[in-house]
Parts: sequence; structure tokens; C-alpha cells
Amino acid sequence: MRVVTWNLGWRFGEWEPRQPAIDATLAATDADVIAVQETWPDQLARLAERLELHWAFSGRRPSESVEHGFGNGILSRRPIAHHAEITLPALVGPAYRSALLVRTAPNGDEPPFTAVTTHLTHRRHETPTRLVQLDALHAFIDDNGGAETDALALLGDLNATPDSEEIRRLRDSWIDCWAEGGKGDGWTWARANPLAAHARWPNRRLDYVLLPTAGRPTRRLHVVELIGTCPIDGTMPSDHYGVLVDFSL
Repeated sequence: MRVVTWNLGWRFGEWEPRQPAIDATLAATDADVIAVQETWPDQLARLAERLELHWAFSGRRPSESVEHGFGNGILSRRPIAHHAEITLPALVGPAYRSALLVRTAPNGDEPPFTAVTTHLTHRRHETPTRLVQLDALHAFIDDNGGAETDALALLGDLNATPDSEEIRRLRDSWIDCWAEGGKGDGWTWARANPLAAHARWPNRRLDYVLLPTAGRPTRRLHVVELIGTCPIDGTMPSDHYGVLVDFSL
């Protein structure tokens, strides 16, 4: 199973010239499941048509508000048999962050695969909010049968570094694929990226592919690598790098 997570940078900045670079980067992954953040329905529909994948979306539909106008998407090679979404809580301000769960149809002897994607609140000091959002996320996964399946992945932009309280808590029940099989720092927000070069934030690993631990067989990780690290025809596709993981079910 090959999965990808990637924050696509919504319509921030000069977003239109970035779309062909996003298309080409994702096409090259040949992934079975692609989770994206900071996306919108028209972008997902176009990607699905180009890549011949099925898709689902969670979040607010595009609007004049940049803050409230983006969401999460999942693209799947297999047909989608079930999908659900939840609006995550916010301790301050409006609640608009969301999570999306997709369960694919079985394929012969292969069981359904459940993918969950989310994009947690982004401010560095908002650990309490992210912890509450993670509690809601786990309840959402359980309510949609995630605890009952052997084929499950959590993918997304968690806006938390590997040494944070948020990720330490996740490691109680999830495997961090980059920590297990990646090479190097795995920064997904990096000053080397021209679209992130002028940000005040330091180099950080914010984007994760997580596989469950409790009650599941051991997964073999074949490939764990970054995507979207190079410009295509002179254009960087996003201010984030994505994460690709190829593993055995």
C-alpha cells in the first residue's frame, strides 16, 4: 500500500501557476491513497480526473475568507464505500478545522482500507487546542469503526514537531513512519523551500503518516520519503513538502 500526505498551500500567493506542479508531483507518486490539506472541491475533482482516482472532501467550501475557505481531501485508487467528517473543536475563535475519514471498498482478498486525514490548528502556542482536537479525532475514528480494522492510516499536517506533547501522546497508539523508516530530519516545512524561505518559523517536521500499533500486525515499511521538494518547470508546488510511505498491509 502506498500512501501520501501533503499540504497543498490552498490559494495562498500565486496559486494558479502551482497547480501543474502539484498535478505532476502527485502523478509521479503512483499512490493508492493521497491525503491533502488546504484544498478545495474543484481542485480535488480536477486531480481525481487527471489521476483516475475517487475523492472525498471535508471542511468549508471556498469562500471570500482565506481563513475559513479550505479543507481536507482524500483521493483513492479504490472506490470509496464510506466517508465521514467532523469539525474539530477550537478553544479560541471559530471552529473550522476538520477531519475526514474514508473507507475503501474491498478488492478481492484485500480488505477495505481506512484513511483519516486532518489539519490541526497552526499557531505554535496552541498545544492545548491540538490536544483537544486529537481527543476528538480519536473518538471520531472509533465511532466510524477505525478501531475494528487492521488496515488504517492517519495522515495529515498536525502542526506539531516530533518532540511536542501532541506527537508524544500519539506515539502511545501510533507508529510515526518517518521516525521508523525515514532518512534525515524529514523537515516538511523548510527554509530551503523558496515558498517558505521568508517565514519566521524554523525548519520543522509537521506532516505525518501514522500507522496504528495496538492489536495490529507489524507493518513493513518499504519506502519513506519526501515529495514536492523540487520545482517543476521552475515552480515549487507548495510551501510544504509531502510525505510518501510504501508499506505492507
